[in-house]
Amino acid sequence: MKKPAISMIILADASGGCLAKTIDSLRTQTFQDYEALIVGSTEKIDAFRVFFDKRDERYTPVAVGNADRGMAKNRGLSAATGEYILFLNSGDILCGKMLEELYRAASGTDSDIAVCDFQHDVQGRPALCKAVNRSRLAADKDTFCYRDCPDDIMRVLDSCLSNKLFRKSFLQSHALKFKEHSTSDEFAFTAICAASAEKIASISKPLIFLGADADSTEAISLADIKEAVFAAAKTVRELPYGDILENAVLSFVIDSLILSLTRYVKRFAEPDSADFYQMAHDTFNRAEFECVTAQTLHNQNQYLEFSTIRKHGYETMKRLISRRIIVSLTSYPRRIGGVAKILESIYTQTRKPDEVILWLAEDEFPGKEADLPQDLITLIREGKLCVRWCDNLKPHKKYFYALQEYVNDVVVTIDDDLLYPKDMLEKLYRSYLLYPEAVSAVRTHLILISEQNTILPYNSWPQETDTCINEPCMQLLATSGAGTLFPPNLLDHAFFDKEAIRETCPIADDLWLKAAEAISNVPVVLARPYEQLQILPNSQEEALYHANMRRNQNDVQLSKIIAWTDRKFGAGTLIQKLKMPYNGVCLCGIEAVSGLLDKERKTNRNKRVTAERKLQGMQETLKNTQKQLQRAEEQNLRVKAESDKARDALQQSKGKPASLGKENTNTRAELHRAENMIPVRNQLAELGKMLRSRRPAGGFSPVWCLKYFIYLLAWVPERILSGMMYCLKNGFSHTMKQAGRKLFGNRK
Repeated sequence: MKKPAISMIILADASGGCLAKTIDSLRTQTFQDYEALIVGSTEKIDAFRVFFDKRDERYTPVAVGNADRGMAKNRGLSAATGEYILFLNSGDILCGKMLEELYRAASGTDSDIAVCDFQHDVQGRPALCKAVNRSRLAADKDTFCYRDCPDDIMRVLDSCLSNKLFRKSFLQSHALKFKEHSTSDEFAFTAICAASAEKIASISKPLIFLGADADSTEAISLADIKEAVFAAAKTVRELPYGDILENAVLSFVIDSLILSLTRYVKRFAEPDSADFYQMAHDTFNRAEFECVTAQTLHNQNQYLEFSTIRKHGYETMKRLISRRIIVSLTSYPRRIGGVAKILESIYTQTRKPDEVILWLAEDEFPGKEADLPQDLITLIREGKLCVRWCDNLKPHKKYFYALQEYVNDVVVTIDDDLLYPKDMLEKLYRSYLLYPEAVSAVRTHLILISEQNTILPYNSWPQETDTCINEPCMQLLATSGAGTLFPPNLLDHAFFDKEAIRETCPIADDLWLKAAEAISNVPVVLARPYEQLQILPNSQEEALYHANMRRNQNDVQLSKIIAWTDRKFGAGTLIQKLKMPYNGVCLCGIEAVSGLLDKERKTNRNKRVTAERKLQGMQETLKNTQKQLQRAEEQNLRVKAESDKARDALQQSKGKPASLGKENTNTRAELHRAENMIPVRNQLAELGKMLRSRRPAGGFSPVWCLKYFIYLLAWVPERILSGMMYCLKNGFSHTMKQAGRKLFGNRK
């Protein structure tokens, strides 16, 4: 018996309806040289025998007792006879050309693996997932291997199996099998295959819709994840070229452990979670991980998460993450109408706050809630907002009371005139976990100190600098209203003095907080590259900026703060604290500042060059697209010309002698060929195939039905018009004969 080109191993671990959908999509494939091994427990196989067509020997049940998923896939792999292997789950729905395109990609490029994009259900809607992380490849190529991305090859493919076609001889030569009695090892299997393959072919379009993940109902064991991660690392290191994949191994271990902590650790206090986190902490502190940097990981955010886990043991991390996030702000009558709009950007954060508090002065709102706009009243009644009444400390209200009352939580201060990006709280929280003894901010200025130990004027400071990003520094000034996180119990209580605040800096809360941080030995860290903040429209007519910046009130109040700290803590204390290096960072004097500005200038220049290159690439792509459109238009014109020529020839042939019948036939054939070149019919046919292949599993969605209805509105008139044209050209009787042949077949 001839061996098939593709062996499909289908896990029969879902309902019969799910399996039926998968088999139906197989039977409509344009590529039919395959066998399907339905692998499952004896009970499942007996229940599913109704789906096996005895006339089609390609569908074979393989009973494996009460085997788990790993054992079932290995059993199917042993029974497979095809040149290539495709692993499927019950419920996966294949596009009509999936097998054809994957096989062509694998065999045509002599690849060990062929992959395609896929779709899966997300809250009732199909979501597209890319099979290849193109950002990790040095170039946008349809085929690649470990030589193209040695630092990222174990992370370049998604962990799904159903969208990958494997050469069987490749799996056998590397003895690649699934871990048995494991709840999770597919991601490790995929990573090993990617590192081992000599060539991987990719198709950048979705060819399969994934069914419900069968093991989503099965509890994921953190112990199994740990075993799979380190087994994969060991296997790749033992490859003949394993030494050049060391960064890939380290990145894979870091990526897998962090992802598992994020996805599968639901209750951090449970023993399994505690053991897994401590294992990750100990692993990241091994000697081989000392060389890991943001550049080797190619991911700044992941490097920060890695550094956080490496820095804190389980007990410390447990204490840090137990703290709530309190968002604190203040306002006054002129701006109170826009506060609800500001809070919308807080409620939609990727990291949700535990409580939002609005501090209002009683003397500014004598009627209290009666003086508030209706949208704020609604938020209060819904439990989203808590309004607290207090003394009028002007801008200091946003931090003064919250830092004293919520002593076991982290407090994030915001302003009432800014709209915040959705990841603001998440960035601040990540920075806090890495630097719990520092104030984290999203906008900072750099305080300049001269060689004579004097603070230079405020307006000369580098504004909104991001040179010291992720580097705690005493000379950074956090602008508290742009989004600043304060860990609990860090500031000296001497600074919670209402009279001192009113006398020294009634409208410069950022400067007062900076003095409190410096005296308390608390540095400031910039949590993210600075991005221009969006200001609430019509909110700047009355702002502290006008007095502090334009009338130099910042310098006046700063002088008073220095005098107050000299009296309270000793002469020159504040300056010396600001000059105190933190992690080796100290910028005092013109030479140091000029070096910083030069570094910042080079950074901005590199960013500009990168942006220009991206723009140039987009322009080249646009030019190529325009050329393709121009060629397509020229082709359409040629087709139209040929069609008109053939039609004219047919008209001229009418009424000629019977000897010209052959010429007439040739002319009609030429006309027929020309008409077939017109793309409308072909496009409608392809559109119909695409819509039918993307029919949602389990029913008809309204969106799909609407699309199909629109398609029919175009298809039906086109078919009617084609039939009328055929009738006009060939006569009514000939048309009826042709219609009869199509309906009833060629009968003599």
